[in-house]
Amino acid sequence: MTAALEAEVRQLLVRVFPLHAHFFSRHTYRGSTPEYRLVGRLPSGQLVAHLAGGPREIAVNDQSVSVFGIGAVAVHPELHGQGVGREMFLRLRECIQEKALADFGLLECREE
Repeated sequence: MTAALEAEVRQLLVRVFPLHAHFFSRHTYRGSTPEYRLVGRLPSGQLVAHLAGGPREIAVNDQSVSVFGIGAVAVHPELHGQGVGREMFLRLRECIQEKALADFGLLECREE
C-alpha cells in the first residue's frame, strides 16, 4: 500500500469513526497487518469505502477452521444505505472464493 493510499484510508476511517479519531489518525487497522485490502472509489477518484483482512485459522470445538478475518470496514457517511458496503462484501467474497483463501468470513468489530 502506498503512503498516499494509506493517508486516504486514515482520513476515511477518522471520518467514519470519529470517536476513534486519535487511533485512526495514525493507523489503518487494528491487530495484525492485513494481507488484503479492498477500496472503493467514486469515478472522481475519491476514496469512499475500505475494508482489510486476511486468512486466519481459528479453533471451533477443537477443530481448525479456515476464516478470512475482516476489519477496518468503512463507507463514507454520505453513501450509507446506498449498497456500497454490500457491494464491497460481495466483491470480497468473490476474491476469497476465487483464490480459495478461506471457508468463512469473520467480521471483527466492536459490539456496538
